[in-house]
Amino acid sequence: MDYLINLGSFFWYSLIIPIAIWTMFALPIWWIGKFIKTHPMISYYSKLVLFFSLPVSIVVYNLMGFLGTNLMQLLGFTPTTDVFGQIIYLQEIVVGNQESGSIWLLVTGLVAFGAGLMILFGVYKLIISMVEIQQFRKNGVLTAFDTDIESLSEVQNRLNVRKRISLYRSDVAEVPFTFGFTKPVIVIPNLVYQENQLRSILTHEVIHIRRGDFLLHCFEHVNLAVFGVHPLVRVLAKEIRELREMTCDAIVLTDSMFKASEYANLLFEFARAKQEPKLSAALSMAVKESKVKERINQMRFYSRSAEDLNRIQRKGFGMSIAIFVVMIGFVACTESAFKDGGADNVVSPNLQEESAAERAEALQFEPKMNDDETFIVVEQMPEPIGGMKSIYDKVEYPDIARKAGIEGRVVVQFVVDETGKVVDPHVIRGIGGGCDEAAIAAVAGVEFTPGYQRGVPVRVQFQLPIVFRLQNTSEG
Repeated sequence: MDYLINLGSFFWYSLIIPIAIWTMFALPIWWIGKFIKTHPMISYYSKLVLFFSLPVSIVVYNLMGFLGTNLMQLLGFTPTTDVFGQIIYLQEIVVGNQESGSIWLLVTGLVAFGAGLMILFGVYKLIISMVEIQQFRKNGVLTAFDTDIESLSEVQNRLNVRKRISLYRSDVAEVPFTFGFTKPVIVIPNLVYQENQLRSILTHEVIHIRRGDFLLHCFEHVNLAVFGVHPLVRVLAKEIRELREMTCDAIVLTDSMFKASEYANLLFEFARAKQEPKLSAALSMAVKESKVKERINQMRFYSRSAEDLNRIQRKGFGMSIAIFVVMIGFVACTESAFKDGGADNVVSPNLQEESAAERAEALQFEPKMNDDETFIVVEQMPEPIGGMKSIYDKVEYPDIARKAGIEGRVVVQFVVDETGKVVDPHVIRGIGGGCDEAAIAAVAGVEFTPGYQRGVPVRVQFQLPIVFRLQNTSEG
């Protein structure tokens, strides 16, 4: 039971939240792209970046959480110091226990366990497909004709591809396909081809090899195996496969020796063929009949100029880089709104009762004051009447946060005025779910003894970290 709860907690904070953040960003971009007609090259790069930004976003999110407060301070997102000196932290308090929210975390743990099984099954299918491809290479292919080899050599020279490529014919394969990265292989159906047909097929497949599409295709399979339960991931994977073939079509048609009408007829022939399921990891020239019209219609808008296509490709690449940078920045900045970056030296309110004055003395600061005549360190620091327990007793863990499994550190900054009243309490780092408001309400309801500097009561600024925690913590 505890194992599933811990698994659920890890799954929620390490995967569900960053996936939700990614979805918030990726879904609008994908939706807008459905209504904007762009060149397939631009759409391909943009959706490829969206697709692979999910695992990168998860890594960045958890990295930000791991580095925590130190990195945020370095970047200036969570200021605990200013140009005049350090703001005094009141002793951190922890509220909450493990019982509340445990059912939710248990359910999340069960979901995580099921997701793990699905991931293992997806990876298993990929491995089996790769093994089947290698077996097919040994037992299911025929030696290519000399004319095939000559055509391949001519295509490689024209595309400036120096990598050694193996070419085979097959009585089993109904469509041309490519596999392999370091030792790429092209397999074509054992049919009679016109010279231009063969060259267009080989050009299409060599373009895949030149771009390293097979390796990218394998990474897509892994990403799909891990995150395939997400509907947008599956949609993006499908669209990327279709757009990849369209971009190859566009490059093929920049060669003046190929006519669009003849190439379209070739696609119609392959649309009626089916590739063996065991070869799903290979890059196939096949296209579904339902999509062949769309693919052929797109050819009308392709430029026959290689220079124009290169310009479009650079534009698509630039847009993709921009999307990726904004996406990662969005995830990194949003992390602090969902997850505590780490709580060091966490103590419960009834342990190590250390006064604010003692903490100030230990810091050995001279009295310091900021621009609005509010002190940061004074000779006699304010103290909460009734001790830290008076604040702790006023903090209530919001039900919505308990049910959603939200936990983390809320940092409240406030000023204790000359009469000991709390002024301007506000959250400088929150976690949502009502916890921010609960922390402010608790601080606002506490009275302090005033702070004194040279015998005169003064305004003093504080920061108070309040940790909302559903897991077991030491509470005395």
